[in-house]
Amino acid sequence: MRAPADIPTVETDEAAVLEHLLATRWSCRAYQDRPVPEETIDRLLTIAQRSASWCNTQPWQAIVTSGEDTKRFREAMTSGARNNQPKFDFDAPAEYPGVYRERRPVSRSTTPTPTTRPTTTAQSGHP
Repeated sequence: MRAPADIPTVETDEAAVLEHLLATRWSCRAYQDRPVPEETIDRLLTIAQRSASWCNTQPWQAIVTSGEDTKRFREAMTSGARNNQPKFDFDAPAEYPGVYRERRPVSRSTTPTPTTRPTTTAQSGHP
């Protein structure tokens, strides 16, 4: 583990790029009916490999299709989502006791978050 003095500070322009990316991100609700170039898919998958995973579980699964395979896959996924309840590998924690709670940041907002939500309201393992 590196000491804080050994960790370089973020350059202002790098922080601005990250801020812009996070501020302008959005969740797509509809898709265009045109194929994504293979080079774009390869680049996105390479970049995605660098993202963090919860508890280092590395839950990556990628299915890349084209043409009729995409149509069949889309139909199967839609049918599966409509007809089945989701199944999780393990439940999310309902609370963070002891040092784990102490390590969690304090929320600056008044909106309930996992750090501010009363643990007594958790009815299921999925907050």
